Amino acid sequence: MNRNRILFIRRNAPFFKKMVFYPYFILLVVPRNILAYIKDKNYNFIPMLLKAVWWNISHNKNSKNLGYPVNSIK
Repeated sequence: MNRNRILFIRRNAPFFKKMVFYPYFILLVVPRNILAYIKDKNYNFIPMLLKAVWWNISHNKNSKNLGYPVNSIK
């Protein structure tokens, strides 16, 4: 969900809204989610959250590399 939320903003929001969203997400949403994962003992979600943030930093918004394998139906 986090990767898609960031990707949606990257693709659809105007510049100013992006500049408001990024600090909000990094300073509020990421720490809140990490604390919730620790509280709920879902420790395996923490690396996935960080991977989602890193994917958006390191990939183009129109990247075909989704970060996980996709099997196509032929």
